[in-house]
Amino acid sequence: MIAKGTTTIVNFYVIDTDGFPATGQASNITVSISFDGGTATTISATISEKDSTNLPGWYAFEYTFNTAGNAFITFTCSGCIIMPWEEQIVEISVSSAPSASDIANAVWTKDIDSYRYSTTPGMAYKYIKGDSAVLANVSLGIADIPADVWNYSSGRTITNTIPSVADIQSGLATSTALFAVASDVAAVKVKTDNLPASPAATGDIPSVASIQSGLAKTSDLSGLSTLTVNDIPTPPSVEQIQNGLATSANISALQTHGDSHWGISPEGEITVVVDADEIAEAVWNNDERTLTDDISTITAQEIWEYGSRTLTQYGPDISPDEPVGAVYCTPSDVERRWGINNVRQWADLENDGDNAKIQTQIDWAILAASERINSDLAASVYKLPFDPVPYAVRRFAATLAGVELFNTRAVNISREQSNGEIRTALADYSNWITSVLSNVPIVGATLK
Repeated sequence: MIAKGTTTIVNFYVIDTDGFPATGQASNITVSISFDGGTATTISATISEKDSTNLPGWYAFEYTFNTAGNAFITFTCSGCIIMPWEEQIVEISVSSAPSASDIANAVWTKDIDSYRYSTTPGMAYKYIKGDSAVLANVSLGIADIPADVWNYSSGRTITNTIPSVADIQSGLATSTALFAVASDVAAVKVKTDNLPASPAATGDIPSVASIQSGLAKTSDLSGLSTLTVNDIPTPPSVEQIQNGLATSANISALQTHGDSHWGISPEGEITVVVDADEIAEAVWNNDERTLTDDISTITAQEIWEYGSRTLTQYGPDISPDEPVGAVYCTPSDVERRWGINNVRQWADLENDGDNAKIQTQIDWAILAASERINSDLAASVYKLPFDPVPYAVRRFAATLAGVELFNTRAVNISREQSNGEIRTALADYSNWITSVLSNVPIVGATLK
């Protein structure tokens, strides 16, 4: 609260947009003031910065408030944030205080200068206003004079009594009231402590028009007013869903077909299984075949063993990656087992990259592997050669073919196959042969 007509120092704090104290902004700040919510008026204020080093961000100016009411001061500063300043300006009527002479004249008949003492120590002449008799030569100690004045009953008049202690206390806040205020202050502090150090500028708050523009308009919702339950699509019934699913009969038929037409590659991939007769029939039914020799006496196996054959089209049930006749695996099986680069390197005996020679060497290795299996299982209970070729036989044929190609290059096993993969593969094959001869069955093989 400030008395009207009083010149007051207005202190205020300035921060930048990052929330840090702003220094050197005295010349950039404009001050406006309004009273009781009226129109703000820009005032001429000499603004000074307090101490940019020890009190960064603090500024002040002097202003004389000549208008009573609620004063509200706002600040503008480019690139700065300044909280408004608000204070109540009140008009106070104060009468002039009485002088010492006035007080003396109200009590004594003469001025203070008329005090005189007798030549007799401890004696004083006094003249008390309001007493019809003049007292003189009263034997009175100096210390007794004030008491005598105030104890005089009829001569003085006191118009303003001093309030009692009880009266003063009744006007003060009680401890209960102060505790309630402290609780309210603590609640306000909890809220203000959560405010950001750099609050959003007033301009960042969207306007009412901006908010309204983002809401749905009546015209946007008009179509929904005519929407009925019938407009919502009906979900499919359980029967419709079931009709779109495969039946147990479909699955059973698919499984039966798979048992006779599908197989598993060494890498665990599903492959199509067809026998040589099916392949031959499909090839000869291909309209694009070209034969230059008499085929009346050529068997299906001879067709597939012919090195220069070319197939330009495969039917839906044909897989060129299946072993045919007396061989138990395909070049693709060998490449999947050992890797294409390894197989081609091992099969390239002359290091000239001749594809025809490489293919011939691979075919020879496959035939050699197949014949070794036949020889090792000659004493088994199975009909040889295997037809169709069981998966286990096909896998070990691809393994042995790779070993044959590797050995033909006279490569030092311990140097280039430090992991012992070749030795491990031969050991696995040997264990398999031993188990088969011990009557461990081969799945898919035909007994003698």
